[in-house]
Amino acid sequence: MGLWLSLVSLILAAAATGTIKVPATTTSEIATDGHIASAEWSDAKRIAMGEGVTVLIKADAENVAIAVKNSPRGPQFTDLFVTAADGKVWNLHADMNVGERKLDGATWTDTEPAYVWHNNANWTANVVELRANADATAPLAKQLKPYDGQEFLIARSQFPGSTWRLRVEVRDLAHEKPDLVLPVASDRYDPSGWATIALP
Repeated sequence: MGLWLSLVSLILAAAATGTIKVPATTTSEIATDGHIASAEWSDAKRIAMGEGVTVLIKADAENVAIAVKNSPRGPQFTDLFVTAADGKVWNLHADMNVGERKLDGATWTDTEPAYVWHNNANWTANVVELRANADATAPLAKQLKPYDGQEFLIARSQFPGSTWRLRVEVRDLAHEKPDLVLPVASDRYDPSGWATIALP
């Protein structure tokens, strides 16, 4: 069983580190509400992260849409790390808030530089929301409004060029499950090992 899981991980890692060709389609139907409907995403490129989590990507001339469907794992949050033709590295974050930050070198951490919340002028994403009158003693999954994962809609003007490097990190909101990363073996400080996204 262990050998089989190792082989699956290697196959997923190999698939994720190659160039991901994003189909030319439309993004006008995407509503960043966290309900990842098959009608919205039927023409998207799909990449498996493992444990039932899937990344979906589609694009048109105006926007790139990225969804991280993580409902099989329970409440999660998502970080996208993106770099493009200008070499700048950005972290787009969505949990109970959304925000972005520019990253330099290899000295940054999960908290430094700090996020500037709601500074997402060129992109949108859904946030994780608490139910009204949620019981604070209940498991976290029961305190939250249902959602399938995070949906990001990013203006093409945010990152120049038609080739992006992308790293996706999915983390458990309750801090009970290990992080998932795409590409699996990538180094968060080295964009050369991130997935190459070829946009139409």
